[in-house]
Amino acid sequence: KAASEQLVAELGSTNRFWRQHAQRLIVESNNFGSTQMLIERVNDQAIDEVGLNTELVHVLWALHGRKVLDGQNNDAIKAVTNALRHPSASVRLNAIRVLPRDAKTTASLLQSGVMSDPHPQVKLAAYLALAELPALDAFLLLIDHADVSAGAQTSSR
Repeated sequence: KAASEQLVAELGSTNRFWRQHAQRLIVESNNFGSTQMLIERVNDQAIDEVGLNTELVHVLWALHGRKVLDGQNNDAIKAVTNALRHPSASVRLNAIRVLPRDAKTTASLLQSGVMSDPHPQVKLAAYLALAELPALDAFLLLIDHADVSAGAQTSSR
């Protein structure tokens, strides 16, 4: 357990090499026992002086690599879905990339506001994720989103 805690702590290193190394070891380890610690780290809303949270980006990919985001772990899905509203664009972008491609995630994308994110790369990732859905599901969700957006614009006039 101490090794797992140390690996999770290394995800916050200022050295990119050690962050990537820790992420790789977490993903490859058969006896990594601190998945819950990773999930708890996703709730960190901190950003550095340039608007990044590199630790959280590595946490997201470690969860993805350990197959925790396959839809079976609701706590992990909920935490990563909440990361769609993180103050850092890089966290939002990577949260979009690691979430599973299903109707529930797509609904979260539409509700979180990433489809109209001020950062073009986040917006692009959101539309690309939407494009990976079955056509009918994506179409119906877009229609619902357009109805909600149109109602919001009408009420603000």
